[in-house]
Amino acid sequence: MSARESLRAFSQAMLEPLRLLWDALRTWKWQHSVAALLIGMFTLSNMGGAVFFPEGFAWARSLTYNVLQFGVPTVLWLRWADRATQRAGDPAWLSYGAGVPFVVCAGVWIFGPWLSLIIGGDANWNAKNDRMLASAVLVPITLVVAGYAYWQNSQRAQAALRAAHEAREAQAQALSAARLLALQARMEPHLLFDSLKRIRDAVGTDDAKADQMLLNLIALLRAMQPHVSARSSSLGRELALVEAFAKVTEKAALLPPRLRMEVDGEASRAALAPALLLPLLRTLTQSQPGEWRLRAQIASDVLEIELSLPDWVALDLSGFAQRLAEVHGQQARLQPTAGVGVQISLPAQLGADARSPASAFFEPFP
Repeated sequence: MSARESLRAFSQAMLEPLRLLWDALRTWKWQHSVAALLIGMFTLSNMGGAVFFPEGFAWARSLTYNVLQFGVPTVLWLRWADRATQRAGDPAWLSYGAGVPFVVCAGVWIFGPWLSLIIGGDANWNAKNDRMLASAVLVPITLVVAGYAYWQNSQRAQAALRAAHEAREAQAQALSAARLLALQARMEPHLLFDSLKRIRDAVGTDDAKADQMLLNLIALLRAMQPHVSARSSSLGRELALVEAFAKVTEKAALLPPRLRMEVDGEASRAALAPALLLPLLRTLTQSQPGEWRLRAQIASDVLEIELSLPDWVALDLSGFAQRLAEVHGQQARLQPTAGVGVQISLPAQLGADARSPASAFFEPFP
């Protein structure tokens, strides 16, 4: 490292405490003023002034002194220590612990003389009184700093535990999504062989039909393959898979007018558990024939999918609900309701697989 770089690094290190202090000052709120007032009352009561009122005791001036000498500096130091431990990575015991001697010494020997010039003071005040004041406020300041540091440490520990739990949950969801993506990408051999046989039989007798069947099979294969960077599937990809599967297998129940799909806005880009929608629709349409309607929208950062059929009788769909929760967490819901249909709701996460139902048929293989 050159001399200039060393000087720059040294100046940055020297200015960092000032930046932290300025950040604490500019974000001062009324709650901090209340805390400073309470600390000033605590230090004053420790000296007996808030409990016993001798003749001629200047209670208001004494409280003002304690708030400005010790309350405000303590709050500022604690807020500075918060930022030092979080942003600068300083040891917590040092950042908070150093505040006790600083607040006591600065309050008694720096802020006290300044305040006496502004709001007046005791003309008989001397060095002995300074030492007595320092010893009197040492205990309450230590208790305040130690209690606050303990509370902050417990808050950080709980936040770390929550973050670790969320990371484990996210990893488990990603593994479930990857497993389902791989499962969905595996085509059943008999479906492939049956499709190829029907295409071969159509060649020579109805070439136009054979070409269309081949295009449908290619579209299905493309819809089954996830995007190379996708960590999950999307509603658009799952809808494309439903349509491609229906055309290849000639399942009229999965095509209009037996199944109508309405997707609003960017809902097609929202993440959705792989291998969920197609099996769910096959189960519903096979068990309850009729004209199903699928509506999807994003409302208040929640992806809402409704599968409705008049006079529908609720089925046991707990397996599909579990699959949804494995990928999207326990906040995701799949609720069958008799006479209405199935309601699916989960946190909307855009960009999991940006392909729309139409583009899934025309994009090259990843």
